[in-house]
Amino acid sequence: MKKWFIIGLIGTIILAVILTITVQIILEENTQQEIYQQRAEVQEEEENRELAENELAMTSTTGEDKISPNAVIYFKTYYASCKHTTTETVDVPEELVNKTREDVAEKYKDWDIGEFTNQEITLYCEQQGICPEHYMIREKDGYIAIYQVGEDGTETLKEMTGIVTNYLPETDILRLEEGIKVVGKEELNATIEDYE
Repeated sequence: MKKWFIIGLIGTIILAVILTITVQIILEENTQQEIYQQRAEVQEEEENRELAENELAMTSTTGEDKISPNAVIYFKTYYASCKHTTTETVDVPEELVNKTREDVAEKYKDWDIGEFTNQEITLYCEQQGICPEHYMIREKDGYIAIYQVGEDGTETLKEMTGIVTNYLPETDILRLEEGIKVVGKEELNATIEDYE
């Protein structure tokens, strides 16, 4: 009887070991399948994200720039007679916000469009004559006066400065009587600063 008990015990132990090993193998296979499935899902998500980013990049590069509300427009005018170029900078008008290059071309028909981004637009045109930045500095009524010079040489009083000429050296007074020609606002400001 002891013999049969020992054989039954050994059989039970062998059966338990086989069952344990089988369960472990099944669990390990399920775990491996879950890992493979999770990896496949992560890889699919990454591929979808990359595809979406590429589509977004293609859309933004192939799409037209539209004007931002913060944009500025540079109006550059070339004057053929004096060969100067002036630049006027303005904030974009409200009616051009979210408009395209074609919309700007329609609004400013006499201007050529140079640079066009959603933040900056540069418009060019050419005119005959001289630019409005030709000045003559003279003495008038004891003060330094600034005159704007027209294409025909006529001088129009633009501004009376508060700089008194009585205290200037004789050479400066003679130069002012003859008139000092300057071109451009920077040169004008620098010349006026010399007399302050």
